[in-house]
Amino acid sequence: MPTNGNGRSGNPISDTTWSAVLATGKGIHDCMAAGMNAYVTWYIVRYYGPIGEDGTVTKRGYVMSQYARFIRPGYRKVQCNPTPQRNVWVTSYKDTTSSRVVIVALNIGASPIQQGFALPHGSMTSFAQYTTSKAKNCERGADLPMTNGGFATTLDALSITTFVSK
Repeated sequence: MPTNGNGRSGNPISDTTWSAVLATGKGIHDCMAAGMNAYVTWYIVRYYGPIGEDGTVTKRGYVMSQYARFIRPGYRKVQCNPTPQRNVWVTSYKDTTSSRVVIVALNIGASPIQQGFALPHGSMTSFAQYTTSKAKNCERGADLPMTNGGFATTLDALSITTFVSK
């Protein structure tokens, strides 16, 4: 079987290149956008899973955390434009017991992209943002204030960012 440059099998599941890891995020997006309510992985503690054999979180784990850390039991997917522009993929969720909203956006393009989000009926004041990219591991960015029913930000190239209402 061919290797993927790190001496390991060329199997897509075990590919740990950034493009393959980001594709895991796109796969989760696709499942959620198709109306599924869960994403299950069987490979938990493996070099290619969310947790490495040494017990540390892997890049794939950080990508998966963009969903799992912030979208909790009781949240429901809410309608949004899943492809607001080329290379951007979005899903959104709302807590059924509060007004908290979570938006997950992937930029699968090689350049940063300016992206706006409109929440016309929301009472949120700002959104916290967390980004995973080749250089970041679910890193907290600056809070984004709501202005005129929305907010805008620049999505890093080849990244996944989660926005959590405050």
